[in-house]
Amino acid sequence: MSNFSALQTALSGLIAHQRALQTAGHNASNAATKGYSRQRVDLVSAGAGVVPAVWSKTDGIGNGVRAAGVVRIRDEFLEARALREAGSLSLLRTQATSLGRVEMIFPEPSDVGLAHQLSELWGAFDDLANQPGASAPRVALLERARTVADELNRGAAELTNLHRSALEQAEALTSEVNATAARVAELNGAVRNATAAGLDAHDLADQRDLLIERLGELVGVTTRQGELGTTDVFLGGSSLVRGDRYEQLQVVETTDPTAHPDFTEVEVQWAKDGYRANVADGEVGGLLDTTNRMIPHYLSELDAVAATLASTVNAVHEGGFDLDGAAGLAFFTGTTASDLAVNAVVAADPRRVAAAGSDGGAPPASAGPLDAGNATLLARLGEGQNSADAVYKRMIGGLGVETQATNRREQIQTEVVVQVDAARDSVKGVNLDEEMTSLVQSQHAYAASARLMTAVDEMLDTLISRTGLVGR
Repeated sequence: MSNFSALQTALSGLIAHQRALQTAGHNASNAATKGYSRQRVDLVSAGAGVVPAVWSKTDGIGNGVRAAGVVRIRDEFLEARALREAGSLSLLRTQATSLGRVEMIFPEPSDVGLAHQLSELWGAFDDLANQPGASAPRVALLERARTVADELNRGAAELTNLHRSALEQAEALTSEVNATAARVAELNGAVRNATAAGLDAHDLADQRDLLIERLGELVGVTTRQGELGTTDVFLGGSSLVRGDRYEQLQVVETTDPTAHPDFTEVEVQWAKDGYRANVADGEVGGLLDTTNRMIPHYLSELDAVAATLASTVNAVHEGGFDLDGAAGLAFFTGTTASDLAVNAVVAADPRRVAAAGSDGGAPPASAGPLDAGNATLLARLGEGQNSADAVYKRMIGGLGVETQATNRREQIQTEVVVQVDAARDSVKGVNLDEEMTSLVQSQHAYAASARLMTAVDEMLDTLISRTGLVGR
């Protein structure tokens, strides 16, 4: 190797290790940057020149070092699993949040819950049975009945509002999906152009992959590596982003029935053709479950409570007689939680409460207005497995079981996500101790290359300036 070749070797070391220093500094600067993947310079030996002819001579000494390129440190298997697990966690969190809101509508057990109000209604019938001819127990009874009806109306209205809120949130998140997909496609194009030009596009790729993670949280997606550094994104097996092209989604209320007649099924469709998009994970998936299953189910359960209450009370009340000896009317009108109400005729005149019993369908001639046989029967309607109380308790029990199970699954999934993220970060994350080691190593290598250049310079100075002076 000539002295001038040695200079080139030293220069290659300076250039390569300067690149390594810059990369280590870039890593350290982005240690806290969300979504950043640490980078590494691949250094390769610059071997000796190729022998140009059979009789040419070469000493076999290499020509230093060169930076083959900068690579992102990532594990594609862990990235894919993290994306999948994050979508599942978002689904469970959304479901748990929705169930928590349903539980807030029915504060049980408490003094303001429907169970307590039903108990007070039966107690009011019992009080009337003790004083069938008095006005005060009748007024109190009607007030208790109105409270129960109002509570059922409120529950139905709040469930309907929750359904509307979930639908609006699903629409807003779907708009976010569309905007995010467009940005991913744009970054894909930038990465492809930079890669084709021989430039590093790692920071652009990090921005893109962070957006893909958000898509996973929203709707649950999978990915596949494309050409020239691009990443294709799939939703339910269909392409959401392919290269620099993307598709749009829309939320549509269909005509398909749900568990409750007031609601039809909501689905996410591809805007280009109206076909259903298979959204089974993510926040949007949880909101679809809320609108299509959860709310219709619990509103149907609440309707069953209202229907049972109306049918059982009306059946007994219509078999009795009021203070004037007239046959009892239907005590409640309406058959669903949203329209249940105390009969306006009875509510306007407490004397129309049919507390007196009957004998073969005739007014009680012996006891008259002081008879309380029917009120006693009404007071016992809260007992038994087929009572409105029992139907409501089964509904609340089912809600509690589902909420507990969903919360448990969310906790387990959270632990899974934490473990997967830890494994992923151990590969892609920046370790400052490692970067400091790399900085010191590159610094010493740079200094050694600079010292080599100084030594070669001194050798050349000696050769040029101090030789050939003999005889002068």
